[in-house]
Amino acid sequence: RNPALLAKMAASLEKIIGEGRVRLTLGAGGVAQPHHYTSYGIPFGEPAERFAGVREAVIIMRGLWANETFSYEGKVYSVADANIGVRPASGSIPVWIGARMPGMMKYTGKSGDGWIKNGGWPASIDELQGYIRLLEEGAQAVGRDPLEVRRMLNGSAFIGEVKTDDPQPPNLGGSPAQILEKIEEYRNEGVDAFQVRFPEDVLLEQVQRFGEDIVAKAM
Repeated sequence: RNPALLAKMAASLEKIIGEGRVRLTLGAGGVAQPHHYTSYGIPFGEPAERFAGVREAVIIMRGLWANETFSYEGKVYSVADANIGVRPASGSIPVWIGARMPGMMKYTGKSGDGWIKNGGWPASIDELQGYIRLLEEGAQAVGRDPLEVRRMLNGSAFIGEVKTDDPQPPNLGGSPAQILEKIEEYRNEGVDAFQVRFPEDVLLEQVQRFGEDIVAKAM
């Protein structure tokens, strides 16, 4: 999306629903996503171009949120004396970066307010630790406290018996005690937030159970 328009949309949404209730997540697009671009008539550039676009978009959005007018000339995006009208009351909106490749991970450590792992749940704790190391390297390279960057995992969840032959078992699955134990394991590795989805046929039941048996006890 055009970053200036996206900045205006995000600021308008915050004005409607209240200060501090908007989180904006950006990604550079993956190898499996060209159709998401081309079907809308948007060019799907090379990785370096998409990466540059994310960096420039963040500069432009933060500049527009913080200033009455803002100008910036980049390789991918530019604005000239742009004004979005409604600006966030706090002067900015947290920007989370969806990333898993080394360059994007280090950039997230340098500039992101939060990180959410692209490509689903990490295959192992070792894999997660590798991502966290890159994130922290990026933060330390600019003299930033790595703990300023929040860390989120995105996966599936289900409270109940998980079949051993399930080809795609839930990332957070089993009894409440088992799920809470796994959450604590990932918390010990630096993850502080989880975004989960539930099977559609038991969605409402699982949302209620997760709120009562997991969220209330994990807070």
